[in-house]
Amino acid sequence: EIDMKAFRNTPKGVDAVNEEMVAALLGLDRAGGWRRVREDKDCGIAVFRARPAALAWSHGAGPADPASRFDAIKGTGEIEAAPRELLDIFMDNARLPEFNQYCSEIEDLGELRSSVGRSKISWSATPRIGPLRPRDFVTRVHCR
Repeated sequence: EIDMKAFRNTPKGVDAVNEEMVAALLGLDRAGGWRRVREDKDCGIAVFRARPAALAWSHGAGPADPASRFDAIKGTGEIEAAPRELLDIFMDNARLPEFNQYCSEIEDLGELRSSVGRSKISWSATPRIGPLRPRDFVTRVHCR
């Protein structure tokens, strides 16, 4: 079980951590830190991955912390929708099966009070897929 106090009571505060994480991801864009791992030209979607050590500190973790070994994933493409529609999709877990067939469970662990946008922490799981064991994911969702 995840202690939501760890997310809410960071020394810097929720807004500061959100801004640092966004800045780190945008910095990867500027530095060319993303590596393309897949592209579907028919759909117009590309998937990238990076190992942003700068994101590992989001809850006090440092380079030696196990959290620093995880990759960030980014997808790009064009979507014909209003920004508000996209925000609603990201914040509504009931819509996830429409976009991710491998998500077998999802639960919001809590909202984070943010003065800029909306933030939440979600837990999700995937089933065993072929030789891959089931996986758990904890995701910080921040929309502004």
